[in-house]
Amino acid sequence: MSSPACWTCRLRRKKCDRVRPICAACAGLDIDCHYSAVKPEWMDGGQKQDDMAKAIKAQVRQSSSSRRDKEFSVQVLPLGESSVSLQAHDSPASAAPVHATGQDETDDFLMTLYLDTVFPFLFPWYQPTSISGGRTWLLAILKGQLGIKYTALSISAYYFTLTLAKDASHTLRTPCEQHVWDTLALHMKTSLNIIRQDMDGLSKHTKVDVFRQTHVLGGIVQLLIFETTMARGNDWNMHLTAALALFNDIFETHGMKDGQYDLGAVLRGMGQDWAFFEGAQLGFSVWTADQASFQFFSAFLIFADIISSVSLRTPPRLQQYHRSLIADSRPPGEFPNDKLQRIRMEDYVGCPGWVLVTLGEVARLESLRHSAEPAQRAVTTEELRNQSIELERMLEDGLATISSSTNQTQNRVPVVEAWIHATILYLTIVVEGWDPSHPKILCSVQRILEIINTIPWQLSLRSIMWPFCVAGCLAAPEQEDMFRSVVSAMGPFQAFGTAKEALRLMERIWRLRNQLDKDSWSLFHCFEVDGVRFLLI
Repeated sequence: MSSPACWTCRLRRKKCDRVRPICAACAGLDIDCHYSAVKPEWMDGGQKQDDMAKAIKAQVRQSSSSRRDKEFSVQVLPLGESSVSLQAHDSPASAAPVHATGQDETDDFLMTLYLDTVFPFLFPWYQPTSISGGRTWLLAILKGQLGIKYTALSISAYYFTLTLAKDASHTLRTPCEQHVWDTLALHMKTSLNIIRQDMDGLSKHTKVDVFRQTHVLGGIVQLLIFETTMARGNDWNMHLTAALALFNDIFETHGMKDGQYDLGAVLRGMGQDWAFFEGAQLGFSVWTADQASFQFFSAFLIFADIISSVSLRTPPRLQQYHRSLIADSRPPGEFPNDKLQRIRMEDYVGCPGWVLVTLGEVARLESLRHSAEPAQRAVTTEELRNQSIELERMLEDGLATISSSTNQTQNRVPVVEAWIHATILYLTIVVEGWDPSHPKILCSVQRILEIINTIPWQLSLRSIMWPFCVAGCLAAPEQEDMFRSVVSAMGPFQAFGTAKEALRLMERIWRLRNQLDKDSWSLFHCFEVDGVRFLLI
C-alpha cells in the first residue's frame, strides 16, 4: 500500500508524489511538508484550516525570494576559475553601496547585534582576554573588509528575524521582518560580488602579498559560516574547497618549513607594531587585527575540514599538516615541547585539537576501508582493527584524564567528554558496523544525552552539534523524544545553525531503523538527505 499524500498537498489540492520526508512539490517551493499518520489538528474544515492555508500561501509567495537567497552562494567560484568582472559603476569592492538613512540605521543596529550577541552565540568558547586584545580584530575587519562585513550583517539579519518569530514554524512576515529579509538579500548579493572580485584579483597577480590573500580567505570562510548558519545544503563544500586551496597557497608562499606549514612564519610576515601596547611587558603576544583574524578563520577552517571528512567519507584535506597547525594535537601529557606557533582549537570551538585529530584519523580509516579492493579487504580489515585499538586507547585515556583534571574549565569538561564519546561512536561503527545495540554505542549515546541535559542549549548544541546528531542517529526508540525535546526547547532558534537539520537527519534514520544494513551503512549515509549533504558545525 502506497504512502498517503502529504497534508500540505491535500490542503493545496495539488498532486503529491508521496516521497518522504519531503515531497517534490513542497521541496520545489521550499515550503513545509506536513506528513503524519493521523489528520493534523488544523485540518478541521474550519478556521484553523483557513489559517494554515493562508500561512502556506504566504510561504509560496515568499519562496521565489527564498530561492534567490539560496542561489547567492553558488556565485562564489573556486580559486582558479574566472568570473565575469563587474563594471566599475557596479563595483562594491572599492566603496560601500549607498543606502538611504533608514538602511544605514538598520546596518548600525545589525552590526552591533553581531558584535554583542550573534558572534558570541555562534562561538561561545571563543573568549580572548581583554589584555590580549579581545575581539578588537572583529570590529576592525567588519569596518575594513566589506566582504566580511556584509556577510556578517546578513547573518545578523537572519538572527534578528528569528527573535521576531513566534515559533519554529513561523511563516507570515510583518513589514519589519520583510525589511530585514530584504536587507539580508541585499547584503549577501553585495558580499558575494565583492568576494568574487577579490578572488579574480588574486588570480590576476603573479605575486600577491599575504594581507590580500588572508583578507580573501577571511571572506570565503565567513561565507562558509553563513552557509552553515543557514543550513543551506551542498554549497558549503564549494566554499570549503575554495578556502582550503587559498589556505594552502598562503602557506606555500609565506610559511613552509621542512615540508610542513609554519604558522609562525605567516604571522611574522603579517607583523606590525600595535602602538597601544608599546612598551608593555605582558609575557605574551598581542596580535594585530590581521594576525588574530587569520588565526580565527584558520581554526574554523581546520574544524570544518575535519568534520566534513565524515560527511564526505574522505580523510581531512589538511590531515598531513595537523601536527604543525594544531597546538593540542596529542592527548594531554603528550604535547610537544617545541616552541612552534600553533592553534589551540579548544579556545575556538570548545573541542581539544587531539580529539579532532583522532576524529580525522577515524575518517581516514573509514575511507581506507571503503576504497579497499575486494582482494585486499581481509588485510585492510586486520590493519584497521590494529589501528583502531590504539585510537580507542587514546580516547579512553583522554576521558579518564579530563575527568580528573583540575586545569579544565568546569563547564567545558562535559563538552570535551561529549566529543570524545562521539568519536568513540564513530570508531565503533567503522570497526564493528552499524549496530546501535553494541554496548559501547549504548554507553556513549546515553552519556551524550546526559551531558546535553546538564548544560544550557546555547552552549551544548552550538558546541556539540556533531556529537548530538551522531548520538541521535544511534538512539534507541525510547530515547527519541529526548532528542526532539532538546531541539524543540530552542524555539525559533533551532533554525539558526543546524539543529533543525540535525533533527531531520535523526528522524529519517529512526524511520529506517529496521532497514539499515550493519555492514554497509555508516555515518556517511546519515548526513545525506535527497542528495544533499550537511555539515553539522
